[in-house]
Amino acid sequence: METEAGTSVYLSVGIKNQIDNELALTPDKIYKDFKIYGIDIDEPDNIENKISKLLDYLEPHKMPVSEISKANSVIINIQYFGYYDQMWGLHLDPITMRRIIELGAELDLDIYAEGKELY
Repeated sequence: METEAGTSVYLSVGIKNQIDNELALTPDKIYKDFKIYGIDIDEPDNIENKISKLLDYLEPHKMPVSEISKANSVIINIQYFGYYDQMWGLHLDPITMRRIIELGAELDLDIYAEGKELY
């Protein structure tokens, strides 16, 4: 199984309760139990910049997202794909952490490493 190195960063919102009228954003994907919101989730960039871009995108909608998080799952998802000897860390400064908290969002980090030494 070959995986391309890179990262994806996006917001997922559970749809336990109706949220379309509360959040003035168009979802990028809709699944049975949640909706995905994000910009350039597959574009090349470092993970911290992608998180910052997503938070900038969500900034005008901070209050509705925060309200939605009281009744629905709101998660910033980070998928990190790398190789056994080329994995870097994740650094979130206090400003970024505060912005995530103000959204009422959880943070989910999935790390996928690949390489012959891992098999």
